Amino acid sequence: MGLFVVNCLLFVEVFGSLDVFGTENQAVKLEKEAAAELEAVRTLSGEMLAKLEELSQENAALKERMSALETGISQRMEVITSNLEELRKQVHEEEDKEINSSATNVQEVQDLISKSLKRYAADEVGMPDYALESSGAVVFTIGETEPYTRDTPWMGVFGISIWRSCKTPRLAIQKDNSPGNCWSFTGEKGSLTIQLSAQVFPEYFTLDHIPLELAPNGNASSAPNHFRVLGLDYGNAPKGHVLGNYEFTEFPIQTFAVQQNPYEKFF
Repeated sequence: MGLFVVNCLLFVEVFGSLDVFGTENQAVKLEKEAAAELEAVRTLSGEMLAKLEELSQENAALKERMSALETGISQRMEVITSNLEELRKQVHEEEDKEINSSATNVQEVQDLISKSLKRYAADEVGMPDYALESSGAVVFTIGETEPYTRDTPWMGVFGISIWRSCKTPRLAIQKDNSPGNCWSFTGEKGSLTIQLSAQVFPEYFTLDHIPLELAPNGNASSAPNHFRVLGLDYGNAPKGHVLGNYEFTEFPIQTFAVQQNPYEKFF
């Protein structure tokens, strides 16, 4: 009985000793694995720190580039703003010049129109009329031209008709150009010698008639058609100097240039 007990005790002790050794081996293994994992974590942490440092440097470089870009953009905007302001000033100056120029041009045109109207009011052709009676011209003679007296009223004294009234040739050099207020003569041809108001070298001749709109029934067949102008020396020369032959076609007024330049002044 006593021997059995001892053997059992030994068996228990040996078994217990084997269990302790297995635990120690497991702990060593776990410790090694933990050390390896810690090393891996340290390595990964080092790599992450290195990457963060690289990213930090890149971020700093990017910030520098952004700052330089902002500075360049700011400077460029200042230049553009300055150019725009200068351009705006130039545009305003040009507009002011155009306005002033337009105002000047308008004023010049108005002055020119006013001057032209004044000259036109003085004479429709805007040139001095040396054959105007009111300026000193006179009818020198009508030669052999026979005044038209048919259908004109008789003039009389005490109810007795003595002579027919007729339109005086002075009407040809007077300003009044109303219908019926004209010098008429018998036949198809007539002549009129006018002493001018001053000695001149004639350059133009103007012939006017009532407008067709004012003529009775629009008929102006009695108006002068073909005519010739001669320059005479105080009416003494029998023929004179031919200054031109003309045809009146433009109602109510037409101006003709001298065809033959005169060699002397005419009065």
